[in-house]
Amino acid sequence: MSPHSQTLSRSSSVSAPPDHHRPPVAPAPTLPSFTESFNVNYDHDVGYRPSAPLGSLYTAQHLIILHHTFTSVERDSIVARDQMQGVVEIAIRDAVEAPYLIDQLLALSALHLAARIDSGDSRKAGNPAALRHQATELQTRAVSSFTRLTADLPTEDKATCVPRFLFTSLLSLQVLAETLHQHRQFPNADNGRPTPLHDFIKRMVDCMRLHRSMLSLIRPTWNYLLQTELFPLLRTSHDAANEAEIKVSQGTECRHLEQLIRAPPDSTGAGPPLDPASASACLSCIDRLQWAFDMQNSLPDQDVPHAACSFIIMNPSEFADVLQTLRPEALIILAYFSVLLHRCRKFWVFENVGANIIRAIVGHLGPRWRDALAWPLRVIETEND
Repeated sequence: MSPHSQTLSRSSSVSAPPDHHRPPVAPAPTLPSFTESFNVNYDHDVGYRPSAPLGSLYTAQHLIILHHTFTSVERDSIVARDQMQGVVEIAIRDAVEAPYLIDQLLALSALHLAARIDSGDSRKAGNPAALRHQATELQTRAVSSFTRLTADLPTEDKATCVPRFLFTSLLSLQVLAETLHQHRQFPNADNGRPTPLHDFIKRMVDCMRLHRSMLSLIRPTWNYLLQTELFPLLRTSHDAANEAEIKVSQGTECRHLEQLIRAPPDSTGAGPPLDPASASACLSCIDRLQWAFDMQNSLPDQDVPHAACSFIIMNPSEFADVLQTLRPEALIILAYFSVLLHRCRKFWVFENVGANIIRAIVGHLGPRWRDALAWPLRVIETEND
């Protein structure tokens, strides 16, 4: 039933005649109950109980969104190349015991449909704003269900690790997509008010922290997941990550970043040096960022989004604390990461946001830091199609 449907009132809105004029009324026919009509008898001995709350209903619009998942999202590499059908099959198979997965899959698909509204699907599924609202509602329902059903489960529980992993992966991707969508443009500040860059950094820090918390849920069963039906989905990023990890010769994309952090105090002439803890966090982040660049260089073009997403997950949590303070060094690291985003711009989650972030950081830091940002600027000026 649609959430907008209303229950009919038993009383008529037309005034009734006086009792002495009222004709005898035959008893109203009653409809048989669901169990009477279909003779549904649950076997209480098997402990049947629905996992989803009664409010977890699905509408025709949800079916349209699910159809979009099969027909359009698959081509756009929303999860992994050629693996979307398997994800949908798992979500439908586990819909009773793990309803949070199908809800989160629909939420992300609704967001994707909103981003691809110019394909003509708007006539069937609504406008972008309505679809994003639908995505938020489905995500909220999914998170509520996930919390209710997994609160007492150990993180190493193997029986539920497949739907839990897929749920956390899809949720993380949706949060990242929403964070980047809301900050695709960075107009200049006026009247001394914070610029949208400040707002973006706050949202990005929250996004990084969420991804790190998701990692803590996934890590205990990671090796087991590689032995499950998810192996084809995980194989591409797993192999590329391992290759990047064991490389004898790393790439050089982040060499200037490391030199910047290790430079003697005041050698940059751009303010007080980082304290030791912040410098250590930045160096750890740079190491992970170079790993992500190496991973990207090992992947075919259609799979490079895995590198950017992997960095957000593996990025040290301490770096988020430094980034939150808007330290120039941390913003420059973010600009280098935005090169990864720019190189994944064909992926619907990223599009032009990488170049926009780089330009916003250049404008925020000013001429003093322009040399440190020369490489990201050169990339977005020369790597275009």
